[in-house]
Amino acid sequence: MPAGALAAKACAIAAALSFALASGPVAAVQAPEAAPRAGRPQSVASFLGELQRAVDHRDRRAMAGLIHYPAIVMASGLKIPVRDSAELSQVYDVAFTAEMRCLIDQSGVARAGHSATKFQVLAAGDGVSIGAGAVWAERRAGRFQITRLIVPPPSLPPSTPHKPRQVFFPGGRGTASFSGTLVRDDVDEYVLSSPQGQTLRARIDGFSKRDAVLRILDQKSGRSVDARLQKGLRQWSGTIPADADYRIDVVRLAPYCDPPLTYVLRITVQ
Repeated sequence: MPAGALAAKACAIAAALSFALASGPVAAVQAPEAAPRAGRPQSVASFLGELQRAVDHRDRRAMAGLIHYPAIVMASGLKIPVRDSAELSQVYDVAFTAEMRCLIDQSGVARAGHSATKFQVLAAGDGVSIGAGAVWAERRAGRFQITRLIVPPPSLPPSTPHKPRQVFFPGGRGTASFSGTLVRDDVDEYVLSSPQGQTLRARIDGFSKRDAVLRILDQKSGRSVDARLQKGLRQWSGTIPADADYRIDVVRLAPYCDPPLTYVLRITVQ
């Protein structure tokens, strides 16, 4: 990143932090109680699993339980002290960016007979380095806790919310195809109006396995039109239950850090 842009980002982060800290107390993200210790120290693999689940689910409460306070977050040349879970709430999005999440998700513990991960977790004494040094955790009272985060520079384009696309069939019947590209946790939405008794068919193609699935919901109530869709289907056909607006979601399930996914959606109303 050019020096000017880096400086501007640092100023923006500093301004955001100053505003957050000046805006008054923030309710702390209460850390979950630590699991009972059975005398055996926590393994590196166990800690890494907890950390990956916390970032994958964006579980701030779980993450708060993995931090030793005070901790340090280093971002865009700034050294940000994090004294408690309330301050973690204020800087969470600064610390756990898309790039940081990918470094954590693509880390693994070396095991004989298994293929190597992109970033190997390295243990040194009572500490462990994750994501090529982005995360440093130390063993305290038998469990690992994060004491320092070094946020990598941005390399991924920001994810912007996708506006729902309106689907219209002249005469109320027909077939239409749409294409789109999904990154990270993206969801594309398509909305159409349909009277009771019509048959709706939807199908997505252009990718492998279950890297994306369909959701079909009543736009107003948010209820699924078919319990089978909860299993994650790539195609669905059924009868419209009532006069209403319906939303067809294309939901990306591919690993967060995988390349962009391109799909083709075909919708038929009869």
